[in-house]
Amino acid sequence: MLRWAKSQSIEPARIVEPGAGSSRFLLSAGRIFKTAELVAIEVDPVAAMIARANLAVAGFANRSVVLVRDYRSTVLPESSGVTLYVGNPPYVRHHQIDSSFKSNG
Repeated sequence: MLRWAKSQSIEPARIVEPGAGSSRFLLSAGRIFKTAELVAIEVDPVAAMIARANLAVAGFANRSVVLVRDYRSTVLPESSGVTLYVGNPPYVRHHQIDSSFKSNG
């Protein structure tokens, strides 16, 4: 996905990894897109702490933010340019999904 975006001459202003876990995709994106703001969204506070540490060790602390919240209800501010979403859909048991996100039909 990142190679494709680069091949399309996409230079995102912001890259978002919803359900970031340890931010593996965001780390790769940060290495390819050197000026983009990096946004990790992770509901698990321990995983978010690991993501924050990984981003800092990679030298991305000054251009990254880790939000500890559910990405499905997160509203990000307007961006000055293109926002690129990267990642792997999180796999969780349905018991961990709030009923407000489930269909009753």
